[in-house]
Amino acid sequence: MRLQCLLKKDWINSLLFVLLGLYLVFRFFNMSTFYPVIPAKTEKMLFLLLLIITGLKLFYFLISKKDCREYWLWLVAESLPVAIVWMLVYMNDGYCFLAFLAVLTVVSIGNNYKKVLILYVVIIGTSVLTAVLCALGGAITNLVYNQGTYLRSSWGIGYPTDFSAYLLYISLAAWIAYDSIPNVAFLLVAVFDFLIAKEITHTNTSVYCSILFFAFVLWHVLAEKLAHKKIIHCLQKA
Repeated sequence: MRLQCLLKKDWINSLLFVLLGLYLVFRFFNMSTFYPVIPAKTEKMLFLLLLIITGLKLFYFLISKKDCREYWLWLVAESLPVAIVWMLVYMNDGYCFLAFLAVLTVVSIGNNYKKVLILYVVIIGTSVLTAVLCALGGAITNLVYNQGTYLRSSWGIGYPTDFSAYLLYISLAAWIAYDSIPNVAFLLVAVFDFLIAKEITHTNTSVYCSILFFAFVLWHVLAEKLAHKKIIHCLQKA
């Protein structure tokens, strides 16, 4: 009982979300043209703290879930292999964000995943908006790549492909996390992502993904209207 009080879920989750937020900001600065002066060991220390707190969170989760223990153990058994795959790919490629995804997978166990997505949308969305405004205003470098027949702009991000990817990830996370925003609004968001990818960054992958995003949202919009018509039809018959 004393151990469970020490590893109380509230403070573990709060600390996890703070560390996740700090790590997201750190990774964003490394992929932008802000070029902040940060000690070389900062990322390793921050990531080590994330691993330790994530381990404590998982340990507390396993010892505290007495109800439906088989279900929760199965959930952990499904999530851990995914996290291990992320880590193995990270060890091979050295791309730090893959290791972060491994931590994020474990953090999401037993948590409301929408809270994690909202954290991502708020922090990365604010950071990208700040970078865009600073780049277009001349406060930081706006990298432009000459591809011969066209120019690729990055608007404060390190590379045009990364800028388009940021916009698409933010849009997808917001669509999943914010139920209160009508699906129709995200049709406009998908069009905006498409125009940026097509005209500003010239990123083919993001162009195709934006079209798929638009198609999925449109499908949801049409499904909602069809369901609404069926309800009205049933009520009229009654």
